[in-house]
Amino acid sequence: MFIGLMIAQFSLQSPEMPLWMLLLPLFVLGMAMSTQFTAMNTITLADLTDDNASSGNSLLAVTQQLSISLGVAISAAVLRFYEGFDNASTVQQFHYTFITMGVITIISALMFMLLRAKDGRNLISERHKR
Repeated sequence: MFIGLMIAQFSLQSPEMPLWMLLLPLFVLGMAMSTQFTAMNTITLADLTDDNASSGNSLLAVTQQLSISLGVAISAAVLRFYEGFDNASTVQQFHYTFITMGVITIISALMFMLLRAKDGRNLISERHKR
């Protein structure tokens, strides 16, 4: 959800703002996304056996690339949708797009609620499982 809020906060940016007020949120967003990708990749591959780990890793890589492409396409479609608002400036259209994409990201985070307590259990050493 934090990443969705970080994306939405870019709607507060304006051309008059100093550069550091753009770079700081971009840095924080990059750190948060890196942490999220690490956690998601770990839990995705956690329960695979040695026999199917290679195939699972390949499928994960393809899924990530398709997800990135889908995200770019949806962002472009949302921006195009807001271009239809004649009274909105280009900057406002981008602001609306950032808010929309932030909300979509927050909603997609609800998928993590489908994780069960035992998912990834084999990553924990035996002495911590007790």
